[in-house]
Amino acid sequence: MKKRKKQEYRRKWYAEHREQEKAASHKWHAEHREQSRAFNRKYRHGHRKQRGVKNRKFKYKCNIKSKATATLHRQLWDNQDDLWLLENIGKITIKEMAIELGRTYFSIQRRLYLLRKELRGE
Repeated sequence: MKKRKKQEYRRKWYAEHREQEKAASHKWHAEHREQSRAFNRKYRHGHRKQRGVKNRKFKYKCNIKSKATATLHRQLWDNQDDLWLLENIGKITIKEMAIELGRTYFSIQRRLYLLRKELRGE
């Protein structure tokens, strides 16, 4: 019987004080929002900066843009394309190469990696 009385008392108390508790919680969170955001930036999301996410985001945006103009998306590579890539390394950016060849940003990047690997004999 004692347990039931306690449960009933708790339910009754929570029912009476629920609005006050909500208001207090909202007030506390509003006051401490900036502190918690600063904490999250410093400790929870700081590791992303070390990995260079900004550069990745830029590359993903480039890939999305180049995917829209990619006419040879998922097509096999020709020897002419490979030769053109090797001739223009360093002369123009990967983004420009992607537009010129009608491929995505990442496909150009991957192909250059594979060609360099072949040239080294790996």
